[in-house]
Amino acid sequence: MQVTDKWPAYMANLIKEAEITQQDFATLCGVTPGAISQWLSGKRRPNISLLKKIITAVMQVKKISRAKATKEVCKAYLFEYGIV
Repeated sequence: MQVTDKWPAYMANLIKEAEITQQDFATLCGVTPGAISQWLSGKRRPNISLLKKIITAVMQVKKISRAKATKEVCKAYLFEYGIV
């Protein structure tokens, strides 16, 4: 069974819906704009150690609780591995 990575689409939709730039999101996540670009293109995924910062950034841009942000970030991140 072929599993499609949801991470690039999740990141693209998040940035678009929040009406922020890749630069702004990179700053919130503590990464470079180049890292965001690579996530969006599917060339790379963030190291799992960055997920806490990404979850915090999602909370800020979507104005949702940590629990909701954690659930949606982890679901998008882990989908590729068939975990969720």
